[in-house]
Amino acid sequence: MVYWKRNFLNATEAFRLATEFNQFRATWPELRATAPQGDGHPVLIIPGFTASDLPSYRLRRALREVGYNAYGWDGGVNTGLRNKTVEHLHSRLKEIYDENGGQKVSLIGHSMGGIYARCLAHEFPDMVRDVITVGSPFGIGMNKGATPALLVNTIQLLSNSKYSLKVAGMAERLLTPPDVPTTSIFSKMDGIAGWRACLNPKTRWSENIEVKSSHMGMICNKDVLSILLDRLAQPEGAWKIYKNASKETPPPNPAWKPAANSNWRLFPKP
Repeated sequence: MVYWKRNFLNATEAFRLATEFNQFRATWPELRATAPQGDGHPVLIIPGFTASDLPSYRLRRALREVGYNAYGWDGGVNTGLRNKTVEHLHSRLKEIYDENGGQKVSLIGHSMGGIYARCLAHEFPDMVRDVITVGSPFGIGMNKGATPALLVNTIQLLSNSKYSLKVAGMAERLLTPPDVPTTSIFSKMDGIAGWRACLNPKTRWSENIEVKSSHMGMICNKDVLSILLDRLAQPEGAWKIYKNASKETPPPNPAWKPAANSNWRLFPKP
């Protein structure tokens, strides 16, 4: 039953994406009129696997219209975790941080982009204000059946071996929430990233929020946008859990910590 349901959701992704995009466009004027005004802090949006900055164009424009300094990752097509990717992500985060006078950056990551965002927050919490992942299966290493094996294997094949899930401690590292406010937006209708792999373990800074959305359409889903506006509007240092946070039981927290004197970093040192 799970197999057939996943195949059906996967097959209808494109149709649902088009529907969500049209709903986004139709409801944005009304949502904008009631949206909390942004405080001007920078927001970096990182695309999912095989995507570029193009799918998040409307989201970035919407965030700018309500007062945020929204940026794309400016890294072309996301083809997996490689040396070039991690070097670019670190320099991009530092560039945005410096350009905004040392203001911490909110990170929004769609799908695999959310995995990158969490890793950046682990390693550079001094530059990251909060992390919001959208349909990101950061728990795939600890919940191997949640996400289609073909997708996982393809990502692994295209990524550098030192970033593999087979590296000791990598699965635990990805599932452990960073020590900044961390929100995971997930959908049980997601036809690509299994929703169980998108659940944050419970910490003082983490939460999970459920929406009804396709995987590809999350980046232009009206309900996701409403949640993003709510989460980004929270004053820095005064984070509170979302009023309609999911009641799903979170997975156990691996509470990963780097081993002493180990070469644990994914990103270059500053």
